[in-house]
Amino acid sequence: NSFARNILVNCIIAPFRAKKSAKLYSQLEDKRGMPLLYHTQDFVNKIQNILGNKVDVYYAMTAGTHLIKDVVPKILSKNYNKIIVVPMFPQYTESTIGNAFGDVFNIIKDSFNIPEIITCNHFYNSPHYINSMATLIKQNLGDFKYDKFNVLIVDDLELSIFQFTQLLKKMGSTPNVARNKEEAMAEIKKREFDY
Repeated sequence: NSFARNILVNCIIAPFRAKKSAKLYSQLEDKRGMPLLYHTQDFVNKIQNILGNKVDVYYAMTAGTHLIKDVVPKILSKNYNKIIVVPMFPQYTESTIGNAFGDVFNIIKDSFNIPEIITCNHFYNSPHYINSMATLIKQNLGDFKYDKFNVLIVDDLELSIFQFTQLLKKMGSTPNVARNKEEAMAEIKKREFDY
């Protein structure tokens, strides 16, 4: 139920997680600053270079700097005909992407000229995403012979199972799947797994 989930997320999880997360995030800072911020900036710069003058690429965050509430009005001031909103996470979750989309729409709804808004709310099953992730993993594994190993995925989330299965198949491996401890123990009794 959406009402109960909103209360859980906004009244119980978020207030306590924010303080704990802020403390942990402060420990991540390095010479360039916060990794999430500079990796996002690098990503946006690469996308802008690929697309050239055809489009303008922006990024906005739900916390820290470059907040949605500051960036979206700047975008609206450009009087674009169309805005495409793409999350940085491949899967949709109400607590992250849902809240970010809500923030964007709350700002846009008060605008005088509302452009066409297109959202990409998930791309975990996109062949382009799966292929790019498989390519990155292969590059980082080097000469490792991952297709020779018996892999068991143990997870109760269908999305995680789907993503890992697709990635491993693209890399030449067909994993076995268990959705709980009992299934995992049954699989382990049938055969030996490397991972």
